Amino acid sequence: MVDLSSPANLTEDVRPYGTHRFVTIDGRSGFHGTTRRSELAFETDLLRGAEWSLSLWVCPLEDLDVAAPLSWILEHDPEALRYRLVSDTPAGEAGGVFSWLWTSQIRPAMRAKLVHGTPEPGRLPASTQVESLPLTAATWYHLVLTFSDREKRMCLWVNGVLAGISEFDFTADVPGTRLHLGNPAMVFASIEAVDRELTAADIREEFASSASSRSRAAAERIRPLFEPQPRPRVDWEPDSDWSLDLQTSFNHPSDIDGWTLHGCQQPPHQMRELRTTSEGLLLHTPDEVADESRMYLWSPQMFEGDLAVQFDFRMEQDSGFGMLVTHASGMQGEDVLADPGDLARGAMQVINRNRLRNYYWGFFRRTPTTPKHVASHTLVKNPWTRNLALSASPVVEVGQWHRLLFVQEGARLRGAIDGEWVVEGHDDSYQNYGPILRTGRIALRLMYQTRMRVRDLHVWTRAGDVVTTPQTLPADQAGKGHD
Repeated sequence: MVDLSSPANLTEDVRPYGTHRFVTIDGRSGFHGTTRRSELAFETDLLRGAEWSLSLWVCPLEDLDVAAPLSWILEHDPEALRYRLVSDTPAGEAGGVFSWLWTSQIRPAMRAKLVHGTPEPGRLPASTQVESLPLTAATWYHLVLTFSDREKRMCLWVNGVLAGISEFDFTADVPGTRLHLGNPAMVFASIEAVDRELTAADIREEFASSASSRSRAAAERIRPLFEPQPRPRVDWEPDSDWSLDLQTSFNHPSDIDGWTLHGCQQPPHQMRELRTTSEGLLLHTPDEVADESRMYLWSPQMFEGDLAVQFDFRMEQDSGFGMLVTHASGMQGEDVLADPGDLARGAMQVINRNRLRNYYWGFFRRTPTTPKHVASHTLVKNPWTRNLALSASPVVEVGQWHRLLFVQEGARLRGAIDGEWVVEGHDDSYQNYGPILRTGRIALRLMYQTRMRVRDLHVWTRAGDVVTTPQTLPADQAGKGHD
């Protein structure tokens, strides 16, 4: 381990560049580069090996969370939202292979990669991420990155918690042998590099042996995001205030009348199967990875007010991504999906980078860059890509029926699997992410390599304070445009 707590510990092997100082927080001291080009640099060929691990003790000087990627900031400072931890290129230079960073863009996340440029066709780059990692000021974090080319595995640990894992046949490139460490928002107390993949026991023991009570408290805040916790049982039933607006078994061809498929309709990325059966609606997307090998199945109608959606689902292969989209409408609540135009696609950009407001819950996530040892859930508000919640629950077993329930009551959104609440988020109309959504269509959305069966759909709404009448159009305007 290289101790970075004082000038005396910096040698020819670990050299500082640029203006810097040393800061003591919560009983631990470390190096703080005070400019964007300030850094520590050291030589190692460790990252060219088949297995290795890097460990850091890092402390942010400010509370760090999501920050809006405003165009005028990024125009003048393209790297404003990317906080370098370690890389094989100096600050401000492009073209590196190895990068480990924290970012505030879209969501507070940590990412690591070991690839340069674009991997060869059909191969995925060696990379992994922590999907949500807000950092608390004056709190030390033990960050560990492990790599195994033999196992095709990359892991990210935060304060003894496995927070990111990728396990797939990735493509790794050869990194440089000079590593650069530091950013002006964080203090770095130590770095350790070893030529093996540290075990869970190794990492947890290292954290436990030197963590302060403040760091331990941070670990407990992080843990529910990535490790299953005891969950409350479902306490919701539709009472007389709720109206059953849609019910279908999906057992008969007529049960999908009015439902609209977007995506997976053009060769070579067509649906492998979309049909009703005696066991429900069978949906099977292509295996190829492409924007249009993903699909949406949109409901025949809009729903308004508080919303509850329930259905049974069965995943029929051990891969894929299933999500429920709710309250999807235009930017002022209009039904843009009645005449969708450029929204009639299967790409993810339809819901997160276009003119469609919506919430989505990713309830089955079995992809190369999501964990397989737990079920992870995301609850997101779009097109602002605002992460409302991230949580973990026990694995959703393939080949078994599960009951899904989603309930939105005002600003509170909850999702349950098999009678237990597994994810909960709260929206807010006054945080620069648009209003609380209360009208729109719903959709089932599947990514590539997904085979799922769905049955017994129920959709309820509750009007609350808003009383409506049926929509009408003056008789002399029916079928006509506006002069």
